Amino acid sequence: MKLTQQRILSIAVAAAVAIVVTSPTSTVAAASAKAAAPEITIDGRAFGPEDGLVVTKSYPRPVTNAMRAATTYAFGSSYARTSERIQLYYNGESLAAANVFNSRRIVQVCFQYTRDGSNVGGACSNASFGTCPPSRGSVATKRVIDSLVPNAPQTRFSYSTSRIDPNVC
Repeated sequence: MKLTQQRILSIAVAAAVAIVVTSPTSTVAAASAKAAAPEITIDGRAFGPEDGLVVTKSYPRPVTNAMRAATTYAFGSSYARTSERIQLYYNGESLAAANVFNSRRIVQVCFQYTRDGSNVGGACSNASFGTCPPSRGSVATKRVIDSLVPNAPQTRFSYSTSRIDPNVC
């Protein structure tokens, strides 16, 4: 991994904060600071706040009758999609097209199905960083079997996007 001056400075600042936040009363503050600074890895490269990383997550939505044909959440040419087939299974799909949407480049789109609070399946599409600017990733798909138990907890669909500064290569 190539270390730029900006990344080295970011690492040094993070290390200084970690050294300062060592008292027992600061444990919660340190955990909050860590949670507030997301990081993802794509093609072996880490992206974080120094790259303008912003991760957005949707609230898990019950898969309703209106969503059964197909529901798509679009972010320009990137998207997350869910559909239900014959009340037996769900098909999820996502694409990170490396497009700029709302002033940020979309580099990852994930989706997840949950039932009764437990993960039952999901996948992520990552943009490809083999070129500069990055290029469209592969479509990620996952089929999740629905519960056939009458009155079982609802299956819920959620998605997330990871976006970076469009000038980062």
